[in-house]
Amino acid sequence: MEVKRTVPVKRTVPEDRQSDLHQTIGQFNHACNYTVQHGRNDDGYLILNKSTIHDEVYHDLRDETDLPANLCVRAYSKAVEAMKSTVADWKKGNSRPLPRFNEPSNA
Repeated sequence: MEVKRTVPVKRTVPEDRQSDLHQTIGQFNHACNYTVQHGRNDDGYLILNKSTIHDEVYHDLRDETDLPANLCVRAYSKAVEAMKSTVADWKKGNSRPLPRFNEPSNA
């Protein structure tokens, strides 16, 4: 039987590229927040289907951010998973606000 192991590796970002990383993180979180804010259907219900949310927000995310396509898809996917978790809590009777993704403080 083959065994696979995951080894955590700490990444080091060169000093001159750290602002680029923070800018990307900020835009990614903005894309997540945009998805949460615009991820409703005509009845006002949250859209929890990734292919449906794609039609709603993908092109806007590409226009509003400098993120490549794969990061836009990852952002709305992350937002949808967070919205699903929130809806699951609502169904259990727990009060919880919609998810909010914070931008890095030194962006």
